[in-house]
Amino acid sequence: MSLPAHTGRRKYLIIARVGDNSLHASWLEPKEFRNFDLCLCYYGDHPGRYGGGCDYDLKDEGSKWSAIKQIVKRLGDDLFQYEAIWCPDESLQTDAFNINRMFHIFTDQALWLAQPALSADSDCSRRETVQHPEYILRYT
Repeated sequence: MSLPAHTGRRKYLIIARVGDNSLHASWLEPKEFRNFDLCLCYYGDHPGRYGGGCDYDLKDEGSKWSAIKQIVKRLGDDLFQYEAIWCPDESLQTDAFNINRMFHIFTDQALWLAQPALSADSDCSRRETVQHPEYILRYT
């Protein structure tokens, strides 16, 4: 698995392990709000399936976190050119506007670690991970 050099086009990076039912295509719209590079590590049966919509198109075996570990190792110092990195699950339904907003809050608040809240209709086991309409940001 090799990665091309960082293009410097965008401030943020999303690294996602994706299969044939990934929802990541919604992350790229509307295009005018896309402020991130997208690195997809595909584990399905159709190599190159998502190559057109991402900046880094990889195929690798193994679990989500072992694949992300390999990507991080290969990107090396190029990771430091990004202001923030997000490693979402492929099953998250969102769009470029909300991702842009998430990254803006992250950098505006100088956070070192963060995650977006889930919508009220999400399948989750922890109540504190669900959106609360009165908050922009919560510390836990």
